[in-house]
Amino acid sequence: MVVGRQELTLKILLAISPFLAALTIAGVYIFWKRTKPTVLIKTVSKPPSGVRGAYESLKMLRDDDKLVISAIAQSKGKMLQKELTTITNLPSYKITRILNRLERLELVTRKKYGMTNMVSVNFDPKEIPEL
Repeated sequence: MVVGRQELTLKILLAISPFLAALTIAGVYIFWKRTKPTVLIKTVSKPPSGVRGAYESLKMLRDDDKLVISAIAQSKGKMLQKELTTITNLPSYKITRILNRLERLELVTRKKYGMTNMVSVNFDPKEIPEL
């Protein structure tokens, strides 16, 4: 009878051991997740301010960015965003992304104008350096 009871206990332990292992792994995972702090690092780079800073920023722009800035500057510093897609032959989503980037660099500003935006440069368009 003792041998039968030991065999039964052994069979029960072997039957539940995968569940116990899974439960242990899940517990360790949850504990590990809670103890690790979530660290978010955001680097913010701001271009140099003033006119000189704007001209320095212009030199470091991508080709499409320079195309958009040149198009706006040639139209006396103001232009509708919808016209930019026509003049530059770039899709509207790309114009939006370029203008978002240029706004972060504080080179252009956008103001609502009906169903589109009026885009203007934040520097004198006559004094734009060679791009």
